[in-house]
Amino acid sequence: MVLMGYKLNGMKPGDDEILKQAIHNMQMTKELHEDAGTLSGGEKQRLALARILLLEADVYLLDEPTSALEEDTEMMVLEHFIREIKKKHATLLMITHSNKVNEQFAEERIYLSRS
Repeated sequence: MVLMGYKLNGMKPGDDEILKQAIHNMQMTKELHEDAGTLSGGEKQRLALARILLLEADVYLLDEPTSALEEDTEMMVLEHFIREIKKKHATLLMITHSNKVNEQFAEERIYLSRS
């Protein structure tokens, strides 16, 4: 499931603990070998975030990364995700319609309006 981020980051076989931790940190209980095609929408979003955490980048751009998650899960997943991005000293740009996510996590905000 997570192997895309694994391969893109040049990780080697034997780094499975890193992969397992990424999945666990995104509140998932699936195994590495399981087929991603059987996942729910929320599980797919969490899998995508786990893959992203395996990449090394200066800037991460996410568009509604948790829109399919329940609010409690969304807050836990984003809290961990953002903590990991900060450890990398990277920049996170996130597009969201969630006022709660915006209020809890945004350091700076840009609002778009049709008016």
